[in-house]
Amino acid sequence: MLTSRLFPFIHQDQFQEKAQSLKQSLSVIKPFTVRLEVFQHFAHAKNCVMWLQPIDTETNDSTRVKEVYAIVENEFPWCANKTRDFTPHLTLGQFGKRDVERKKAEFKKNWTTIEFEVNEIYFISRDGQTSPMEIRERVPLGQQ
Repeated sequence: MLTSRLFPFIHQDQFQEKAQSLKQSLSVIKPFTVRLEVFQHFAHAKNCVMWLQPIDTETNDSTRVKEVYAIVENEFPWCANKTRDFTPHLTLGQFGKRDVERKKAEFKKNWTTIEFEVNEIYFISRDGQTSPMEIRERVPLGQQ
């Protein structure tokens, strides 16, 4: 799951220092399992963004994902988007307003629920605009 909401972030030469600071803050959140099966969409002026809602398998909601985000946002307040509330999601694609319900039905028909453990936060970056993002630092949850 990628949260690109914190953007622009920090310069890569600060990753190691900032990762250590974030590790302390995230030590209060234990790893947890997320399930991806609920399809939703955001309606915008010209299109819709279809997404999956990450559901914590223990609490059956997105509370812990929001808690992780709040800690990261508090650690890096200059990167936070303060114009709207955070909705945890995994974007699947953009569709026309008339097509989004049909596309959701198509996706649901072929979808197999995915579960995975959320146990780290990644600091990612890329070299140039054409290279893929790479993990530069890993910050574990629930560790001192």
